[in-house]
Amino acid sequence: MEATATLMGASAQKKAMNAEARLQERQALDVDLQSAEAAARRREQLLGAMQTIETRRAASGLSGDSPTAIAIENEMRKRVSRDIAVDGRGYRNQKYALLQGAAVNRAGAKNAMIVGSLRAYQSISDQAASVMAAGAK
Repeated sequence: MEATATLMGASAQKKAMNAEARLQERQALDVDLQSAEAAARRREQLLGAMQTIETRRAASGLSGDSPTAIAIENEMRKRVSRDIAVDGRGYRNQKYALLQGAAVNRAGAKNAMIVGSLRAYQSISDQAASVMAAGAK
């Protein structure tokens, strides 16, 4: 009876760990989507800022090809590119951590059944030894 309970517990633990691994893998996919959305928002902000600058420049009668205007636009592009890269690294790290957690849970699920089986066999062996010892008296 104890061996059956041990195997059932191991099976439940395996199922729980596999479910957690699937959840972490889905979350990792969500992180990819969040990364793409964040980059798109940054690009939209850049485009909006560039359009605002162009509108103000045109309203003021300033040339769009002045060295100062070009330098400002280039600096804005660099800043946004840098921000996108930093955000991307953060999202990649988050995804990596989730996938590592999923791998650990999958390995744990396999080990749960192995350990559970060994404990069940040990329990059966102990019971058999106990019965044999009682019969030998």
